[in-house]
Amino acid sequence: MQSRALRHALATLAAALCLLSLTADAAHSLCTQPGDHARDFTLTDLQGNPVALSDYDGKVVMMVFWASWCSRCREEMEFLQDLSSRLADDVVVLAINQETENVDPAHLEKLRADVAQMGLEFPVLLDTDLQVWGAYCVNALPTSIIVGRQGQIAFAEPNYYWASQDNLTAALRDLDALHD
Repeated sequence: MQSRALRHALATLAAALCLLSLTADAAHSLCTQPGDHARDFTLTDLQGNPVALSDYDGKVVMMVFWASWCSRCREEMEFLQDLSSRLADDVVVLAINQETENVDPAHLEKLRADVAQMGLEFPVLLDTDLQVWGAYCVNALPTSIIVGRQGQIAFAEPNYYWASQDNLTAALRDLDALHD
């Protein structure tokens, strides 16, 4: 009888946790929330050029944290590349790669080949010391953060799931950053 009560209690707890996870704010797991001021950073791109977030002051910046081995990341990159033709002129996508800590030249060449194979035309930045990952408390790949024209976080969502394309598109529409 006691084990039956324990099983019932555990089942109830599991159901409650599932319901809680369905209603949780997606950005809750990030330390960056909509309305926060975006933290500036400087990273290098695949060609070794420095790129700072502040280089794009006054523009809408979509930061996407990703890795080439991550299948959901690759899905999001393909979606963003397709979406890029509809973006307003003052919108920039920055793909911040998270697999580059202690990267060797062979891995960097493989990453360049992966980016070329995916046909990505937006900047891919190397977060080699996980500086930006830590500054934004990213804990899942992919993670998308959109910075508005005044430098405020307008959207932050970890993971990429069935509703992500609609959520990203809606956030860009809200910023008047998308041509329909």
